[in-house]
Amino acid sequence: PSALNHRGPFAVYVALTSIVSAGLAAVALSQGPANWLALAFVVACAASTFYIVEVVPGGSLWSPDDFLMLAAMFILGPIGVLAAAIGQGLGFGLRRRSGVVRSTEAVSSAIVDGMLAWTVYRGLVTIHVPGGEFAAGVLTGAAYETVTLLHVIGVASLGKRQFVGWGWLSELKFTAPFAMAYAWAAV
Repeated sequence: PSALNHRGPFAVYVALTSIVSAGLAAVALSQGPANWLALAFVVACAASTFYIVEVVPGGSLWSPDDFLMLAAMFILGPIGVLAAAIGQGLGFGLRRRSGVVRSTEAVSSAIVDGMLAWTVYRGLVTIHVPGGEFAAGVLTGAAYETVTLLHVIGVASLGKRQFVGWGWLSELKFTAPFAMAYAWAAV
């Protein structure tokens, strides 16, 4: 596969996403005391998930990193999102040897995606969606998968300077049920 162009629109995107994710990280850290041992465990587990990859129906690659993100989010809240995102970026960088720019983008995107999912989850719980926290969790899994996939399509399209998402969008019918299932398990 051809490499991403780390200049122009992609560089602007990485800079903006990094600024937004730094702000979100500051908010997460300001939420009060955290169980640092649990957070270190989440970082280590999230980093290790990039070494577990399976092919699922439709040819998509599956890794438990999304399950771990959702579990950390449901259990620890925004600080769990931050820990899982750092672990995902670390694992991505180590496994793919992606360099600083791409690893920074991976962490920043994971923070933004995770915080968006947390917001969806809290919103659904607040409005008392039928089915309670269970239904809110499953719907959050679908929302998280959709946002993450759109993020990947956007990053790849910016880096290659052309839309590259039709194949990935067609795989959503295979990946969304998996995301809903591991959101169900994480709840």
